[in-house]
Amino acid sequence: MSGVDRKKVVDWAESLPEPQRKDAREFIKAQREYYEQEIEHFRREIPNGRVIVFTNADHVCFIDREPEVLREMREFLSDTGSRRPKISFPPPVELEIPLAPTPVKANGKQWLVYELHIMSFFTNKLELTRVEVLRDGGKKPFASYQDEELTTRIAHAGLWVTGPTLPDDQPDKRIIGPGRRAVMYLLISFDSVADIPRVLRHRLYFKPTAISASDHEDVVEGAQIAVDRKPPLVLGAPLRGEGWVAVRGPSNDSGHRRSSVVIGGKARIPQRFAIDWSRIDADGRTYHGDRATNSNWLSNNANSHCLKANSN
Repeated sequence: MSGVDRKKVVDWAESLPEPQRKDAREFIKAQREYYEQEIEHFRREIPNGRVIVFTNADHVCFIDREPEVLREMREFLSDTGSRRPKISFPPPVELEIPLAPTPVKANGKQWLVYELHIMSFFTNKLELTRVEVLRDGGKKPFASYQDEELTTRIAHAGLWVTGPTLPDDQPDKRIIGPGRRAVMYLLISFDSVADIPRVLRHRLYFKPTAISASDHEDVVEGAQIAVDRKPPLVLGAPLRGEGWVAVRGPSNDSGHRRSSVVIGGKARIPQRFAIDWSRIDADGRTYHGDRATNSNWLSNNANSHCLKANSN
């Protein structure tokens, strides 16, 4: 929106003696061409924007012609008609993967196990509706999560894994409050090492907000990370003898998988692949007699073999 009192400027130029008059005319012509170029550039870059020029006005038209200015602004910002603004801003979120995934072999498949952190810098709540995982350069996702599949993979920083999992004012895990961090736990399987992408990237969909241009979902892409291809550690059996079973093995929703520990200013998950072992007899019992007596448990006094510790 601008005001140009061309009549006053032209009258002023014509009142000058030569050669100042000629210089003023050239200046006015150059200025007019400049304004036209700026308007054309604006229309080209923001096709749904609107240029308003008040003739016989100057740069203080916002004061001198306030009613006209307010009328035009209200009409432009109204939700009716074709003048509704179509400029959209993506949700202000920061995406981070703290630790690059390393392929792990289990049950005849290759697995990528990692976490996607979603930090909201928005002043209102954001509702996450879908998350897609893509190969670098790929257009179609090879993994997609929404509804219950998405909800069960999300936890919120600062809340207990086994206790309250949501803030009191938040009805759904997919809703991220202002200044809050949500963590999405991913566990993706592949048939072979050759099927694993070299680079991962992520596409997130959010419900429209006050800064959205339409009623369609807003999309944010990011969190691109290279898969760590170094050879994984090969561990032998940690226990000896018969009857050992994995009571609580690696999974995407176990307490081990989602137990973050902050040390030295960095959040880590040292139990990402932790397993609880228990020993049973032929009848499937884990103890004899009084369970309150440690010596009655079949796993009591068993020797464990620690091969290597990994702080990640």
